[in-house]
Amino acid sequence: MQKNNKAAFISVVVFGLFSSSSHAALTNYTSAGSEVVYSSAGDISWTKDANLLGSMFNSQGFSTVVNAIIGSYSGSYALTAGDFESDGAATWVGANAFIGYLNSVSYAGTNQWRLPTIIDTGSTGCNYSTNGTDCGYNVDTSTGEMAKLYYDELGGKGVRDKLGNYQPDADGIPDTAYFDNEVYDIYWSSLQSATPGGAWIFATDDGTQMDGFSKTSHTYVWAVTSALTVTAVPEADSVAMLMAGLGLLGLMARRKQSV
Repeated sequence: MQKNNKAAFISVVVFGLFSSSSHAALTNYTSAGSEVVYSSAGDISWTKDANLLGSMFNSQGFSTVVNAIIGSYSGSYALTAGDFESDGAATWVGANAFIGYLNSVSYAGTNQWRLPTIIDTGSTGCNYSTNGTDCGYNVDTSTGEMAKLYYDELGGKGVRDKLGNYQPDADGIPDTAYFDNEVYDIYWSSLQSATPGGAWIFATDDGTQMDGFSKTSHTYVWAVTSALTVTAVPEADSVAMLMAGLGLLGLMARRKQSV
């Protein structure tokens, strides 16, 4: 009885560790000829190119891409080339128009692209030097898809820790093989401010999630979709752990038979 309980305990521990380590994996894959990255923590896919608009400008030409975006735009705002910059930055309306263009061409095989979401929980007193539930540094990552990616999946640090202490080694979004062309700057979210003229943003240079950024400012666009999902591939150390656990279980079974 004691040996059976021990084997069962080891099995639970091994498979529990394996499951938890593979839960928050990022998985690179190709969909309809375009590279994307699946986030199992957020159950969403990001474009692998974190500055896809800038890359399109470089490869196809600024005027060609802007004219295509304007041609697919159906909103009431008077969208012009002035809503875009050649490095990929755009106004908030320009960013949404670019998302609309990706949907019009079914980029990566889907027409359900959008800007990352942020949830306004109504917390007050937040500024650029404090922590808050939904704004500032080290926010509750359930309030923002980009915050979840930055802090939970990529292991980024905020300029201040959870106690508000300055972290001199915080150097923005980690440079990993998962993504290309990460911009150490500000990215738009889909959430507009409660007051007119502003929108929420996430800053990948210092880990800040904030409200009230002027929609007419030019900053960067990173598209996400909930329409593309894959089964996350277990990490190599998780597979090794699983194999070691299975080997241990087999050894215990042989010992039991020899008793």
